[in-house]
Amino acid sequence: MFFCVWGVRAKQGAVGVKWTGFVRETSVVGAKQRVFVSKTGVVWRNEVQMEQEELFTERNKRLIERKQYSIERKQRSIEQNQCSIERKQLPTERTCNKYKNTYREIF
Repeated sequence: MFFCVWGVRAKQGAVGVKWTGFVRETSVVGAKQRVFVSKTGVVWRNEVQMEQEELFTERNKRLIERKQYSIERKQRSIEQNQCSIERKQLPTERTCNKYKNTYREIF
């Protein structure tokens, strides 16, 4: 994707993409975008990209937390089902403790 920078055509800023000349600000579809350029003309960061990366990492963190929670719930339900199956198979004087998944004597 190309856009015009003060009359000079240049590639869209990405980390490590080389530019010809020194660009301080660019305009992409009306949105201002600040670009940090080193003396060699290598674009290091771009504010829009930094915001997108932050949003992306936050979204990934939330997704990972949700998946971990659902996995924990599934494991708990599997343990409870196993516990109820064991309880049905045991004689009546023993029963399964749901929380610790251990057996206890009923007196």
